[in-house]
Amino acid sequence: MLRYEKITVAVTGAAGAAVGSARSHHPILGRLCAIYLAYTGQPTSCDVTITQDSPAQTLLSVSEANTNTWKYPKVPTHQANDGSPITDGWESPAVCNHVQVSVAQGNPGTVTVTLLWEEGR
Repeated sequence: MLRYEKITVAVTGAAGAAVGSARSHHPILGRLCAIYLAYTGQPTSCDVTITQDSPAQTLLSVSEANTNTWKYPKVPTHQANDGSPITDGWESPAVCNHVQVSVAQGNPGTVTVTLLWEEGR
């Protein structure tokens, strides 16, 4: 079943140096399919990093951006026998905890992240 979680980050501080962070209300348990980034009042220098809590994992990092957009994060797959990467082997990252969104180099305003994930896959 496809689910979504919306995380709104209040970005505060001086223009061009404002920061903020927010955490998902619920744990995300499944495969992350897509992420929508919506910027309100942010400069082109805005950086957004989306991570999973323990075990720590960066799901997406977008630097120097302020255009609303969809992103489709992928992680490499690996051989079971030796752990080497599989050529052209990419899949949606497995997530098993809360997700944290951090914003840096922003302006006072918000960044809203919508996570679309497939439950239990």
